[in-house]
Amino acid sequence: MDDSEKTIKYQGNAAPNCSTLSNGMLLQSGKYRIERCIASGGFGNTYEITNMTFGRRYALKEFFIKGVAERMEDTITVSVPIATNQPLFESQKEKFKREAVFLSELNNEHIVHVQDLFEENGTAYYVMDYIDGESLSARMKRTGQPLHESEAMNILNQLLRALGAAHAKNILHLDIKPANIVVNNEGHVTLIDFGASKQVDLDKGFTLTTTSLAYTPGYAPTEQIEQNKKRIGTWTDIYAVGATMYNLLTNQRPPLCADLVEDDALQLPPTVSSQTEELIRWMMQPATQKRPQNVNEVFDWMKRHGLQKAPMKLIGKGSRRKYTLIGVVTLVAVLLSVLFASMFGGKNEPNTVNKESNNDAIIQNLIANMVRVEGGTFMMGPTSEQGGDTYDWEKPAHQVTVSSFSIGKYEVTQEEWEAVMGSIPPEIHYCNFGFMGAKHPVVFVSWDECMEFIRKLNAKTGRNFRLPTEAEWEFAARGGVRSNNYKYSGSNNLNDVAWFTDNSGYHPHAVGGKQANELGLYDMSGNVWEWCSDWYGSYSSSSQTNPTGSTSGSDRVIRGGSWNNAKDCRVSSRDFAVPVNSSLCCGLRLAL
Repeated sequence: MDDSEKTIKYQGNAAPNCSTLSNGMLLQSGKYRIERCIASGGFGNTYEITNMTFGRRYALKEFFIKGVAERMEDTITVSVPIATNQPLFESQKEKFKREAVFLSELNNEHIVHVQDLFEENGTAYYVMDYIDGESLSARMKRTGQPLHESEAMNILNQLLRALGAAHAKNILHLDIKPANIVVNNEGHVTLIDFGASKQVDLDKGFTLTTTSLAYTPGYAPTEQIEQNKKRIGTWTDIYAVGATMYNLLTNQRPPLCADLVEDDALQLPPTVSSQTEELIRWMMQPATQKRPQNVNEVFDWMKRHGLQKAPMKLIGKGSRRKYTLIGVVTLVAVLLSVLFASMFGGKNEPNTVNKESNNDAIIQNLIANMVRVEGGTFMMGPTSEQGGDTYDWEKPAHQVTVSSFSIGKYEVTQEEWEAVMGSIPPEIHYCNFGFMGAKHPVVFVSWDECMEFIRKLNAKTGRNFRLPTEAEWEFAARGGVRSNNYKYSGSNNLNDVAWFTDNSGYHPHAVGGKQANELGLYDMSGNVWEWCSDWYGSYSSSSQTNPTGSTSGSDRVIRGGSWNNAKDCRVSSRDFAVPVNSSLCCGLRLAL
């Protein structure tokens, strides 16, 4: 397994940190027994289970957001220790349950079927088919070879059947890609991962809630990337099917929709027939009205051009096909970070020169956005403008002098992380509630991973980037020598300068969207917590020059608060985290 995939497979009776249930544990009053944890990702766990009544094997998905939820001392019950995280946990749990309901209603042999849904232990679970097979992304990565056209077309026929069944129930999948398509040894296709799906009334026009849409670059058309919900429809899924076919026939990541205006953006091998190439280009038209509007249009076109040998029945309500439960278990769950990671990076991407040039431009822009901070002396910790609403671990206030340095105007973004590391953290791809975007701050990055990012960035640039010390961070957040002694970074009105509980919609936002502080720095209050270089420890009351924190410890300092709180957005507020841990509300800002 690639290190970047961040999904942990466990062997033995219990997983580290008790984030997963132990083997042999019983659920639903003994109805289900945990056999093993198949995988654990940022948003939950997937298990192989046995139905004790019938002796049958199934897969079980457990809702569990790492960094928000934890298990209590009984190692079973899930709790949310920070009260401000509870609304996020509950809203995502409801979405998890809706996904199970969607799948239970889709009685089609090419869609993973849900057998049961229940709440227990403070969270939610659903039971689904145990599928033996391999995702297409895993296969492409394993073989390093594209599929033969005939095999790809066979997959397309089955995939369209699944999609037709979903659309007939007014469900848009909105995340079709090879990682979410499983093929067994008999060539049978199953569409999985409805975590990003939306149920709508397609006859009355497509309307959505304010919830942001997830998308995977290369597989999402412009209307999905731009969150233009009035333009999203069945044709949005059709685009993703075309992009999937492109990947299967080239073993290359599809170009971004914005790049398809160039005539040579789609480069298919000469062995691919002109009819299949024409079909893919039609499905991947950037303009929504120029694409097939539904699955039936695609089937009709295939039939006219000799690509469909027999009539296809889109919606089948007959008996479900049964499979022998042998071999390696496919990572079926929405919660599997490995399925997201496998679609990013790789050695055979199209337009390599253009991509490298674009990455260089992104890195140069990062360098240009470093802001010089003139050194000075200030009182660090809870000073009078912080009022009485402070924490003991911020105290005592003490005099600190820092030398001049540079710090990022913005938090490190997802496009900057990808330009250096080759991909963004896979957990972000599951976040279909506003976490994804090129200009959004990167999250799900541990302190250790930030060190690797900085090492690679320095190797590319020949510079000496680093994380700021805690003292540098607070001096810059206060406005440096230009400070107006605000409570927050740039204002006494938190809404002016920060994304926090009351205005964030429970997710981070693109950097630079709020008012800057006195030094022209953005989002130093709110949006996401930011790692500092220091080990966490108690402050000294004596005056210090360029302090670097404790000489050792078990936790690293984080500063600035995030989208899910208000009190921690004060410039003196501080917190800490284990350096190997990552969270959906913690990123980084660079110093130089």
